[in-house]
Amino acid sequence: MNIQLQQIYSGHSDALYALEKGLTDQIFFSGSADTFVGSWNVLTGTFEKPLIKTSTPIYSLLPHLPEQLIYVGCRGGLMYQVDISRRKAPRALEAHDKDVFCLAIDYEHQRLISGGGDGYLKVWTLPDLKLITAFKLSESNIRTLGISPSGQQLAVGSSDQSIRIFDLQSMHQIALWMAHQPSVFTLVWLSEHKILSGGRDALLKLWVQGKDGLWANELEIPAHNYTINHLQLSPNGQYLATAGRDKAVKVWSANDLRLLKVLDRPKFEAAHTHSVNRVLWLDDHTLLSAGDDKRILSWKVELL
Repeated sequence: MNIQLQQIYSGHSDALYALEKGLTDQIFFSGSADTFVGSWNVLTGTFEKPLIKTSTPIYSLLPHLPEQLIYVGCRGGLMYQVDISRRKAPRALEAHDKDVFCLAIDYEHQRLISGGGDGYLKVWTLPDLKLITAFKLSESNIRTLGISPSGQQLAVGSSDQSIRIFDLQSMHQIALWMAHQPSVFTLVWLSEHKILSGGRDALLKLWVQGKDGLWANELEIPAHNYTINHLQLSPNGQYLATAGRDKAVKVWSANDLRLLKVLDRPKFEAAHTHSVNRVLWLDDHTLLSAGDDKRILSWKVELL
């Protein structure tokens, strides 16, 4: 594998915490502590007019592309619904008592799910955002959400060290285990019975569900020097990208978790200088990374 830095996107004035794909392959969105949701043109590298300016720093983004909407989670508990086409004014909702760290869309049941710093998991109707139900999971932050490939299960990672699994139809909790100390930060489903997770302990862990229904730790890798902030699989499912507080982006084989590339200094002079908070695969050959240095880097991934 050969990876080269191909583009640097500059325009935000504070740390970046969110990256998401746009309506077309040429557009992606970013969310920053500078309170702007940015829209970027991949081809020209230009920072287009911000979609919205929020009142507090942005921690999470989630486009609902069929409806041309994007949901924005912010510090302090505010959540915004933004019309990407700009036909309607943005809508603000006091969704949580504390920061909105993560969002997910249950497409089968047309529901939005939010996780907050208040320890609540909340379920909302789409697109009118009426609260269906709220679960107080703990006194700690809910940091990450992930819907399984079948769309039938929801994984929830929290700062109480746990991963919980919910049945999405009934929203009943069907599994709970302690995963990372002191906090789970990110997770991704490899299959309906396999989950990868990362946490403040800097460990990358593989969890496998056995025939008895129980989840067990099958592999544990010291993947970064500090907190693993984010994980994401490439669209073809072959590669895993990890973002670390140690200023590094790493690319792994998703099949056997072999480390393939480390994207950091001094290997790349223009690599990140501070914590990397988010990664995003635009396609199988284009990986974005963003973090506290206020920049978004685009990496070209080629197989040798």
